[in-house]
Formats: sequence, C-alpha cells, structure tokens
Amino acid sequence: MIVRVTAEATSLELADEFTEFKVVVDADCADPAATLKANGAGLLDGDSAIIFSRWVEANAADSGSAAWQSGFSRMLAYAGTKGWLTEDDAGIKAHIERRP
Repeated sequence: MIVRVTAEATSLELADEFTEFKVVVDADCADPAATLKANGAGLLDGDSAIIFSRWVEANAADSGSAAWQSGFSRMLAYAGTKGWLTEDDAGIKAHIERRP
C-alpha cells in the first residue's frame, strides 16, 4: 500500500498490496503533516508517519470483502510483531519517501 500525499489530498494506492506500506509525499506538498491531518489520514512522528488504520479501511475500495479484510489483518499482525503499530493499534507507522 502507498499513502500518497499531495498539497491538496491524501489518497490510498495499491490498496490490495499487503507486503508494502509507505507514505509518498509529492514535491508540491510543503506541509505533509497538515495534509494528513486535514484528510483525517494520520500524522507525522519524527521521520515517520502514523496512518490511521480506520482511514486505510475507509479508503480501500475492496475493504468490504473478506479477502481484503484477511489480507489487511495479516498485514497488521505482521506490523505488530515489528513494532510498527501504535500502542493502541489504531495507527500504522510508515516510512516516508519524498518525490521530486
């Protein structure tokens, strides 16, 4: 999954790709923290982002399917073993890539 952040919006790409999770910030986005917050997607935490799992579910087209839910649950379980979930499991820690 890729969470794309532009100056105006936050979107979810490759929502059924459960082996990758990152935030990509486009060059036109001067304040990704404000964009994430304005879209209810998450927040910045140092050099990482925390994306709310409820936002991911709300923005994944196939989130209502059993197959998607199963894949997402497996992804969250794996993230938990790596320490990539917030203490309350409501947020997923993600690497940030900035695109020129």
